[in-house]
Amino acid sequence: MAPGPDEDRRRELKAKVAQKASGSHNTKRETKAQAKARAEKEAQDRAAKNAKAQADARAAQAKAAAAAGPWALEGEEAQELGIHLGISCDGCGQGPPLIGRAMKCRDCRDFDLCDDCFPLRLDAAREKIAAAAGMPGKGRHPAAHHFGARRAASVM
Repeated sequence: MAPGPDEDRRRELKAKVAQKASGSHNTKRETKAQAKARAEKEAQDRAAKNAKAQADARAAQAKAAAAAGPWALEGEEAQELGIHLGISCDGCGQGPPLIGRAMKCRDCRDFDLCDDCFPLRLDAAREKIAAAAGMPGKGRHPAAHHFGARRAASVM
């Protein structure tokens, strides 16, 4: 009786298993020097990957700070207090530089107030116009305008 297709398939599989089993004993072992070199390379690769991740994180942080513009980030009050180089108060004329907290109008291109003038929203230019119109003391920055704390160039 001739062997069937199942019998041929079984022989082929047995031959493959025997070939793989005999080949596994022929693999070379890694020497101690090779293992040490491989471990050092892996450590260097991990260190390089960590350094790149830290550099990327610093770049993302710098990009976020630049995107924030001249305003201090929310919850970072320490960034608000300091020396604001090149900034003068448009209410009282103090500075430059302003020392302490400086508030910048988010609606006007160039309008800053010191910590003393901000609560009253003093505006020297509008005060001059109001005084000329016979209404001294009415020169205030518009109440509808929004202010944000400026980020200090040098933090105290």
